[in-house]
Amino acid sequence: MLSGSAFARRCRITAVLLCALLAGCSEKPLRIGINPWIGYDVIPMAQRWDWIGPEIELVDTASGADSLAALASGELHAACLTLDEVIRGIDAGLPLSIVAVMDTSSGADSLLVRPDIADVAQLRGRRIALQASGVGMLMLTAALESGGLSIADVQLIDAKSGQLLELWQSGAVDAAATYEPFARVLRGTGARTLLSSRDTPELIFDVIAVHRDAIAGRQKTLEKLVSAVLRAQAHVHDNPVDALYRLASLQDKPVRITEEELRRIVLPTLDAQHRYFEQDSALLHAARRIHGLFVDARIIQRPQGNARLLDARFLPEPAS
Repeated sequence: MLSGSAFARRCRITAVLLCALLAGCSEKPLRIGINPWIGYDVIPMAQRWDWIGPEIELVDTASGADSLAALASGELHAACLTLDEVIRGIDAGLPLSIVAVMDTSSGADSLLVRPDIADVAQLRGRRIALQASGVGMLMLTAALESGGLSIADVQLIDAKSGQLLELWQSGAVDAAATYEPFARVLRGTGARTLLSSRDTPELIFDVIAVHRDAIAGRQKTLEKLVSAVLRAQAHVHDNPVDALYRLASLQDKPVRITEEELRRIVLPTLDAQHRYFEQDSALLHAARRIHGLFVDARIIQRPQGNARLLDARFLPEPAS
């Protein structure tokens, strides 16, 4: 028979274990923001196959800007963002780190112009529509730099992507910086692609970024998320026809449209993922270039280092 003190100790131990168990059961899932984009669609595809379990909650957002706001408010722990959005978030004081690359843009982002505009130099003084908080600003900044112009040389019209068609048809703008599928819609009305992300390879990245203060104790959950993403990306590479039809059904889009969108991005392999997280990688080069472009354009203010930008802890081991 246990003494009174021994019995009390056992009760305390049992209570501690029970509290730990209940805490584990009641732990809220990792909430990741995801907005409509072909490169992000591998995540809901993985969810449909149950590669992503209930410990990970996908939260639909309208845009990367909305995801950044939700990260700042604590509503999200992670989000799918463009690299430039991550840099903007860090400049605003968010402690963000990248844990995986979703895709690189290779023609999916475009600067579209009226047919009478032959080159970048002719954009001087013109009205250019874009979502100022989105990747269109990066596309425009890089394009203007290639022609010796800056943001100060053009008139910016801040507009959401869904407003571009109306602005274009009304004649209110001369050019637009946007991405698929909105670029395709404008091309259908006679807009011409002046430059695209195919002209600036490995500059526009889509990534998963995490709020470092919100992921303590979530190592295994993040490993599961990243592993599921890479598994889904590998399925696109290994079974392109099957993946094409699955991705098309996710957004209820025609297969030919999904196929065109897939051709305009590059999904990384596992080996490529690891290369992006190495020192002096293409991803870090892009981050430095974006930071320089945005500082010159006075879009961001803070000097920025890359010491904690990348976090490779959650990547599976590279293929042997």
